[in-house]
Amino acid sequence: MSGEQSESSARPHIFFETLVRPSSSNHWLVAPQGFPGNPDETAPGYPVPVERLQNAFEDVIGALKSVRQVNRDGGLTRYVDKTALFHFKDDIRVQFLSQVPGNSSLAMYSASRIGFLDLGANRRRLQRWLGLLSDRLA
Repeated sequence: MSGEQSESSARPHIFFETLVRPSSSNHWLVAPQGFPGNPDETAPGYPVPVERLQNAFEDVIGALKSVRQVNRDGGLTRYVDKTALFHFKDDIRVQFLSQVPGNSSLAMYSASRIGFLDLGANRRRLQRWLGLLSDRLA
């Protein structure tokens, strides 16, 4: 996965600008403060250029056996992750965001394909990925 760069931006991708979140609780959005979609959690800012953030993220995701990259289009990367117990497929979309020179952040949306409840699986997934990313950049 590493090596191929996506377009980064300071503006939200059209996916996030038009995101209509379901009334169910089987999804989670992490994004910078002020981002569209009413984020459930504020994404951290990283004191690294966006390219380094993206490469570190791709290294983290590449080490996860249950995750595969599906496509990359116009600055948005889509992944699919299978849940451990029942192997349900969840969709995750990630956008890397340039901030002030030398700083970056990201927006991530994880949603279950089926069901109404996810027992916090999408939240835990994104929080785990953020933790792994922070460790990788340390």
